Amino acid sequence: MLNYREYKNRTEWLNGRTATIGASDTASILGIGFRTSAEVWRDKTRPTGKEKKPDARIEYGQKAEEHLRALYSLQNAAEQEILYHEFRVYVNDKYPWLSCTLDGEIVEKSTGRLGVLEIKTATIFRKEEAAEWAGRIPLKYRAQLATQLAVTEYDFAVLFAQIMYRDGRSELVPYRYERAELQGDIDFIITETQEFYEKYIATGKEPPLKITL
Repeated sequence: MLNYREYKNRTEWLNGRTATIGASDTASILGIGFRTSAEVWRDKTRPTGKEKKPDARIEYGQKAEEHLRALYSLQNAAEQEILYHEFRVYVNDKYPWLSCTLDGEIVEKSTGRLGVLEIKTATIFRKEEAAEWAGRIPLKYRAQLATQLAVTEYDFAVLFAQIMYRDGRSELVPYRYERAELQGDIDFIITETQEFYEKYIATGKEPPLKITL
């Protein structure tokens, strides 16, 4: 069953997330994220209570999120209602080691179907980076969506991205996935994260290094 914990502020929210593997942690555990699995392990088992200062790109993404969510909501107002709970952490009795906080929740007005909304900003410097966004999303973000769908058991997910280029151009692109399209990813992530949690986080044993991309 889906439940949630509501926190009062960002500090409480950050501290509350240390008890579980969050959707943004999953890719790093799998070796395809921005961090190593050992860094995730330290966050969960040796929390400092301090938040690292974000670099310029991360800070931009954090500040842009509310505006991109509002724009997505405006563009889709006829068909969808967008809900947002800033410091809500979702958990599910089926997978108690997992959690997620959503950038938005989508309610389809005609059907009542529920969806996850994830907001991203990305700056493209190389052809390889552009290829990651060509008709699809990078694997690290696919893992994040799959984790969110695992926890919430919602029907679909939308990643709404602002993609920026070195010449100053930018474009807004929605990527939509039905749950069935990500079911294989969901099943794999449930298995892998449970093993990681039970083998390393629950025991306090540091995991071996995985190279991140």
